[in-house]
Amino acid sequence: MGSDRRRHERFVPLFLGVLLTLSLGTSVGVVAGSEQRQAADYEIDGVDEFDYYNSRGFEDTNGDGRVVVAVRSMIDLSESRDPVVHYGGTKPFVLRGSGGFENSGSTLLKFAETEIADSLDRTSEAPITIDGISIERVRSPVFEVAGPVTLRDVTVRETATVVKTDDNVDITDSEFTGTGRILSTERGATLDGVRIENASTISADGQVTLTDTTIRNVEGDRGGAVNAGSVLVETTTIEEASAARSGGAIDAENGVTISDSRISDVHSGRSGGAVATGGTLRIENSVIADSTSGQDASLFGFGALEITSSRIEHVGPMSSGYSTQGSIAVADSELVDTGKLIAREVGLTNATMRSTRGFAVEGNDVDIRRSVIEDSGGIEGGVVIIGSTLKNVDRIDEREYITIRDSVLLSFGKLTSSNEYWELEITNSTIHGSSSPLVPAVNTQSISRVNFIEVQTPVFEGRLPDKELVFVDSNTDREEPGEWTADVFWSREDPFDSVERLPDSAVQTATPAQTDTPAQTDTPAQTTTQTASETESAVTDRESDPVRQNPTDASGPGFGIALTLLSGLLSVLLLTYRYRE
Repeated sequence: MGSDRRRHERFVPLFLGVLLTLSLGTSVGVVAGSEQRQAADYEIDGVDEFDYYNSRGFEDTNGDGRVVVAVRSMIDLSESRDPVVHYGGTKPFVLRGSGGFENSGSTLLKFAETEIADSLDRTSEAPITIDGISIERVRSPVFEVAGPVTLRDVTVRETATVVKTDDNVDITDSEFTGTGRILSTERGATLDGVRIENASTISADGQVTLTDTTIRNVEGDRGGAVNAGSVLVETTTIEEASAARSGGAIDAENGVTISDSRISDVHSGRSGGAVATGGTLRIENSVIADSTSGQDASLFGFGALEITSSRIEHVGPMSSGYSTQGSIAVADSELVDTGKLIAREVGLTNATMRSTRGFAVEGNDVDIRRSVIEDSGGIEGGVVIIGSTLKNVDRIDEREYITIRDSVLLSFGKLTSSNEYWELEITNSTIHGSSSPLVPAVNTQSISRVNFIEVQTPVFEGRLPDKELVFVDSNTDREEPGEWTADVFWSREDPFDSVERLPDSAVQTATPAQTDTPAQTDTPAQTTTQTASETESAVTDRESDPVRQNPTDASGPGFGIALTLLSGLLSVLLLTYRYRE
């Protein structure tokens, strides 16, 4: 029994030692980490301290490899003897705190001209970090440096250009109001969780990436919001932007990708009312609305224009390559009240175009599949239409060929051509309410299983098709509404029931009952409208929730404190137990 007690007495101090070591080690680690995060070489509370330290030059006083200046209050630089922070070192420079700077006609932070700075390539200058600072009414470029710049949780109001550098710029969770250019750099820039209002263009020679960012009421020469080598836009809103020249919202030399975003109320004096790029313009799951241009297109991608699962409304023409080059592809999207699509190659798949301003499409090769074009001046080019619906479309102007298969043309005008040396194919389709002549003279003609309903006669300017391959019901007969009867000698007696009939809602008069033949035309209007609505809702939700919260982990000070208290409690309990023994 005595030996057991002695072993127990030896165990208690050992256990307490281990527990206290763990708790003290954790507490020391927390304190050390806190000191590392909060350590500053200089702490400034007013303009006198600022002038004192600034006149002597900022240095790394604690040997941690960087120069950290903490600002605790708003400093009125109009009262400073020298309002410019001069720094010529090579170590990273950090300006942080709950305070800030105001009222200066000079640049706030500028690299000093030193022998070290002169001997280095300008892009290798020390990085600058601005964290938590507020800046107001600085009338020259706020930060004019050569190295990379990082802005975190910064508020800037009523200033000139904010950042001017030769290197990369990274801005997160910051707000800019009433400024000049947000940044000007010879490299790239990333903005995440940023709000910009009443400002000028973001300018970069490299790529600019916008994520969870809102930009309103901005303007510039090229690109009202962004002028860059290339641009990537994600979950972002740009509205009320204008450019004197190209790109009301965005102008990019090499390419633009827009996803899950909204661009609206934008204008350019020249091409690209919304976006202009010398590369490919990709728009995915986004809304582009209310764009005007002084000339040419609202959306212009010289290399190509790709629109997927998006809604485009109230905009001018959309083009690629000035009609003799480039390509346009529209899929699963809705275009309402727009100008025409112009490119060498134009493709629509499961798309809807409504209320176009003049022609809907112009191109050398136009391919329309499972799509709807409604209330339009027409289509121009070598045209292929498959499984689609055209309603209230004035005409199709051929360029060498027109192919129409498994489609319905409602209240259609006519096919037009400047000569007869072209090819026409119409198969398994219904054409309703066309003008006369519907088909001009054509060199090569193939018409099979086609219903011509309530059309003006004569239908053909050239030779007639085979009698058994067409059904013709003219608009000059006296039959009751809904009755389809053959009106010309070269028509078969009955319409083709296997060809999709006109829907009752599409015409003013009733139509014969449809057969059980499966429908061949797929109308994407409801799907694309829902997609666009979901996109707009998602963008709005993101705008209204700019706050980001990071989960607390076990490395915070609370963990060390809790462990220390727990060890103390256990120590008391064990000592009490030993005393009772």
